[in-house]
Amino acid sequence: MAWLTGIEKSYLAGIIDGEGSIGICRRLRRNSIEYRCRMRITNTSEELMNFLEEKFKEQGYYIKIKRSRDYRRKPIYEFELGDRLTIKFLTEVLPYLIIKKKQAENAIKLKETYNGYVRHKSIPTEVTKIREECYVLQKQLNQRGNNS
Repeated sequence: MAWLTGIEKSYLAGIIDGEGSIGICRRLRRNSIEYRCRMRITNTSEELMNFLEEKFKEQGYYIKIKRSRDYRRKPIYEFELGDRLTIKFLTEVLPYLIIKKKQAENAIKLKETYNGYVRHKSIPTEVTKIREECYVLQKQLNQRGNNS
């Protein structure tokens, strides 16, 4: 991620800590379970979205605009990175993350289980178990409300 300076990485880590989410999605695909990581930043600042768009313009991202029915409210922007870029990006900003550091480490751990395995081949049970543990942990880390 040579296109991001150290200052930009630390700035974006702060944005992720405050306005972002790091998730793991699970879905049944044919006869196997597929896990995907995603990173999303939700904000009302068009300036922030323009900054993100400029920095990631050739990388693979998605921006969605949600408009409220209440005309007095600002539009809400959602910026989302794809699976591969999420891990690449999280690896770069990991040293700067504080609040979402465990979620980022867990997402990276999940993706490390994909190294060396070819699609459409059977995956060892221990690898499937690690992936499911990462998925469950991410749900716990992202749980809303009182965690006590």
